[in-house]
Amino acid sequence: MFKTANLKKKAKDIVSLLLAIIIGITAIPMNIHAEEEQTPTEPQSITGGTCGDNLNWEITADYKLVISGSGEMYDYYESDVNNKLKLAPWAEYAADIKEITIGESVTKIGEYAFYNCSSIISITVPDNVTFIGRGAFGGTAALEEMHLPFVGQGKGATTYKNLFGYVFYTKEFEGGVKCTQNYDGYYQFDYYLPEGL
Repeated sequence: MFKTANLKKKAKDIVSLLLAIIIGITAIPMNIHAEEEQTPTEPQSITGGTCGDNLNWEITADYKLVISGSGEMYDYYESDVNNKLKLAPWAEYAADIKEITIGESVTKIGEYAFYNCSSIISITVPDNVTFIGRGAFGGTAALEEMHLPFVGQGKGATTYKNLFGYVFYTKEFEGGVKCTQNYDGYYQFDYYLPEGL
């Protein structure tokens, strides 16, 4: 009998404890249906690094190349047959890059910087840029619109460096058209520009 009474008391205690827990839980205000406020997120970066003493680059998940910081971009080469020359650090993504954003404090775009970025349609070079390296936009086959603060290598450039084609280069590419340009009334260069430009 003692065991039965003791078991009944323990059962009552357990039931009382469970009821107290249930009552306590129901007393807590809960808003199960409230939606959490979503904050917009920046696109995830695929990769990035430096491209000048004070310049950084990144490629976002939607294949936008962003150049930020201030100052001059390094110069690069169009190709690297012997693995001795320095290509633009984003060169392996060049064909996938859909858009390029150049920060307002960038002052120089390096040689062959955007070489073979064949999917970009439009590019704007900020007014603070005073120098664009040879072939910087070579192989940009899909390019249809371009805004530059000057024509050629830079303000005050002379000879062949003052020609529009200078920033595209002399190498033929698919989707490019040959454009012969003259300077000093005698000399001429053949450049290849995007057909849609």
